[in-house]
Amino acid sequence: MSGTFGPGVVEYLAPNKYIVSVKGRDQQVFASEDTEVHGAGTICGEYNQKPTNRCTLDDLEKSSKDGGVAATVVMKNGTATRVTEQAAPDDG
Repeated sequence: MSGTFGPGVVEYLAPNKYIVSVKGRDQQVFASEDTEVHGAGTICGEYNQKPTNRCTLDDLEKSSKDGGVAATVVMKNGTATRVTEQAAPDDG
């Protein structure tokens, strides 16, 4: 499967395997060493309204184990090419 999934919630399933939940529908996705991960403060780095922090797959794994992370996933042939965190509103 290929396409853009999200914004939704990315949850850890197993090493390099995740579930993307979008509007009640779940899609399994695999991550590879070529998967780009961009954070906005939850996955990694400091809070930023734009997901400009370059993160690692280890960062994604750690942050998605407890309740998941709001993100959009671009997938090609079942493998994530890019995971982009959706920044939470800045409540000051």
